[in-house]
Amino acid sequence: MKMNVNGISELVVEVESMDGAIEFWHQKLGFPIVDQWGYTNGEFSTVEKSDVWATWLYV
Repeated sequence: MKMNVNGISELVVEVESMDGAIEFWHQKLGFPIVDQWGYTNGEFSTVEKSDVWATWLYV
């Protein structure tokens, strides 16, 4: 079965080191950070840098 792909809407990359991922994707490659969230008690929330659980980059 052939499937035509027109583009990618969203891509999730799970990493062991959020700091390392931010250094590579944001600082080295230059993709801007759109938002960052923490995750506490089953809920996402705006956080300080030390509590970052997820980072959304604009590619």
